[in-house]
Amino acid sequence: MRNLMRVSFIFPVFIFFLSYVAEGQEMRSINLISTPAKLRIGGEPVKQPVPLNTETVRSNVEGLLSKWNNGDVTNMLSDNFYDKTRFGDAMQTNIPRDSKIKVMGMGSVQTLEQRIVTDPDGSKRRVTLGSVNVNSQVEFNDPNKGFVRVPGTNEIIFEMSEKLK
Repeated sequence: MRNLMRVSFIFPVFIFFLSYVAEGQEMRSINLISTPAKLRIGGEPVKQPVPLNTETVRSNVEGLLSKWNNGDVTNMLSDNFYDKTRFGDAMQTNIPRDSKIKVMGMGSVQTLEQRIVTDPDGSKRRVTLGSVNVNSQVEFNDPNKGFVRVPGTNEIIFEMSEKLK
């Protein structure tokens, strides 16, 4: 009988202690690792990818952000861009009209995939799917806060096509 009383006393204390310890713990959520889309064209994959000219990529990124500043960035987006029209509508309605984006710096250019494609006229071109991290800053005038600068880092995934000789 005494052993039963000890067990009946120890068991509730153990349950209380266990619930106290378990309260501070949480489950980790599973987050998918994002992967870029593949090239959606035919052609033969390149075994040894040719590095892209970083100055060409840099000028294309600056051209893209210049178009963003003018409000017509949707013309530079691929037809494969997810919900392209919704993005264009959001640009017109959600972003302050006087906002400007500046390139503060760029990381290295990575080649994700490269293919050689034959055009209908018989010429060949190299199509590259690439990635670059861009440190940028959006600047605009807020009626309540005044001049606002919002820094950020964006990964831009792009497709470039180069004619081969």
